Amino acid sequence: MIASREGKEDFMSEGRMDRFMEHVAQRHMLPMQFQRNSYFLSTDREYVYAIVKETMETPDTILPHKYKRYRGVKKKRFLTQVGVHGISGAPCYCVTVIFGATNNEIISAFPTM
Repeated sequence: MIASREGKEDFMSEGRMDRFMEHVAQRHMLPMQFQRNSYFLSTDREYVYAIVKETMETPDTILPHKYKRYRGVKKKRFLTQVGVHGISGAPCYCVTVIFGATNNEIISAFPTM
């Protein structure tokens, strides 16, 4: 984790956060470049980053990545709908965050059921 200017710890440098949010915006926020991906209901990048950060800080579950051992998976359930499942169209109440197990940097985040 990286100390931010306000003295709080953050999960990535500002440049890395910008690249991550661009990745999420293209793949998991409307309008999307890729079809059949789950997407967040909100189009506000700050809000999406806030719920991703909350998932990183207080996850409900932490799991190893299914295929890549140097990655981890954190999931958190929210009381309100945060997204829509890309294949089924079902409402999503959870956020899944894929992160680097060694450096704790966020790699991807998306809504899940």
